[in-house]
Amino acid sequence: MKTRKILAVIFAIIMICSAVSPAFAATWDGEDYEFTVPEDLLLLTPTTPSDDPNWLLAGIGDPAGTLETYQAMSAVANFVSEGGDVNITVMQKGSEASRDIFNMSEATEAERVNVLADMTLTSDENVTVESGWTEQSEMPFFWIKIRGVSGDKVLSECLYGTIMNGYTVVFDTFVEGEVVPQETINIIEDMVESFHIKNLISKEEAREKAFQELIPPIIIFAVIAAMVIVTVIYMIIKWKKDKRLKGEIAEKLSAYRKSSAGRTEATGEARFVNSTEVTFAMIKRFAVYHSYIKNLPQIILGVVLSLAMILLTIIYQVEWWMILIVIGIVGYFIYKLIMSSMSTEKVQRGIYTRGSRAAAIYSFHSDEFSASGVFVPKLYPYFQITEVRTFENYIYLYYGSDNAYILDKDSFTTGTAEEFLRFIKKKLG
Repeated sequence: MKTRKILAVIFAIIMICSAVSPAFAATWDGEDYEFTVPEDLLLLTPTTPSDDPNWLLAGIGDPAGTLETYQAMSAVANFVSEGGDVNITVMQKGSEASRDIFNMSEATEAERVNVLADMTLTSDENVTVESGWTEQSEMPFFWIKIRGVSGDKVLSECLYGTIMNGYTVVFDTFVEGEVVPQETINIIEDMVESFHIKNLISKEEAREKAFQELIPPIIIFAVIAAMVIVTVIYMIIKWKKDKRLKGEIAEKLSAYRKSSAGRTEATGEARFVNSTEVTFAMIKRFAVYHSYIKNLPQIILGVVLSLAMILLTIIYQVEWWMILIVIGIVGYFIYKLIMSSMSTEKVQRGIYTRGSRAAAIYSFHSDEFSASGVFVPKLYPYFQITEVRTFENYIYLYYGSDNAYILDKDSFTTGTAEEFLRFIKKKLG
């Protein structure tokens, strides 16, 4: 039980720290700091392969378990002599307390006292703790020596540490015995003395950096929001317009049906007659036109916003979850583009294969027109046509937002395509 208490105190101190993975040489080089290390010490890190021969040289028979310990301790590096007599672990970790102080060189005397008080607090009478400060040339370091007794076992620990850039860096050694060997302490002190800060930032700079890091996700979310808002607004406007138009046409069509009840043929002579052979190629061309060319402005807007999101994720190297969101949105946009043409083509194939003939026959009179052939013979008023479009060799007479009568320009048996276009546009105002 006493051994557990001693280990708990030691582990609490160790967990103040966390890691980077620099390369070993006479100078250990990290991202923000560096220090010198005796060249005869072996280097082990959280990224050292479990089959590395240094594990055996260091006397460590369970590399996998040690690597797990490194992760739990937030170890940066472990310097070990052959046989393991010298074993020094460097740890690094951020905490709320370290972020409050940020740099030990700027800490007040009261803050220094609180740091040591928090790290050395123990109520176990079998644990004795000594602590103090060493004024290193670039940053003050605290030192703590712990001795614990459990039955016939004595556990000792010595650590030196400081706080910089909002995180704690600790040099730690732990042995079973009365005291930590002075040789090991001397090595730690030499590491501390040679400790050089390559990149020191102030708390204000860190806050500014954190704010700058928030800008990319804000921009990307703004682009995503813009895509959603523009899409919703467009759909609402289109829906209201289509609903209004359908209502007006339905009302007029009801009146027309009443006035033309019983008639199966249009009055007057046909001014234009068109017999368009229905083919899958013809339907496919309409689907491509309707899905991509007619709606080109919306597609361009979607492509621009998608490219903007992709570019922002590359430039700012945002978090993985934001990349997944962007991939999902862009992927859905591409999916809808591909499926749009296929869906339109499927609907039109159903419409143009209802009748008994392979041609769509249109007869246009002064006040109304008829459609037959592939269609059930019926009379229609001109106000039912909402839009006239031309593409390649076809004329599309839209009778709704997604459907159209398809006329081949070369298939007029009465009149010409040019004359008909002038006629129909005049009819539609």
